Amino acid sequence: HLSLVNVYAAGGRRPLALSHLRLISASPGAPFVIANNLAWLLATQPNASPGDVAEALQWARRAQQSVPAPNVTVLDTLGVVYAANGQFAEAIQAAEEARRLALENRLTGLAERIATRLASYRAGHAWVE
Repeated sequence: HLSLVNVYAAGGRRPLALSHLRLISASPGAPFVIANNLAWLLATQPNASPGDVAEALQWARRAQQSVPAPNVTVLDTLGVVYAANGQFAEAIQAAEEARRLALENRLTGLAERIATRLASYRAGHAWVE
């Protein structure tokens, strides 16, 4: 299912990707990446509704609670979700921590992408894909 989600998301078929992620998330013991991806897709869609953003925040928090230590992708997603919700101070804080972890782990490409999003939050803009 997860590879199908990636195909749908990359092909601009976000509603199908979200449907499949929701189906997978209902499975007991679904990995944190499912909740994280759901949060990302909901928060980064153009014209995300307040309901989408609220749901994204729930999934992002679920992902955060599912990892034993701070996780760069979960923190990056939290930043995206906070920004979509207009919580730019929180978005900046999450993105700064995500970038720090990415650099610490020598994930320079990811750190650069997070820095781009961070600049967007500092300018008061949400991240949309």
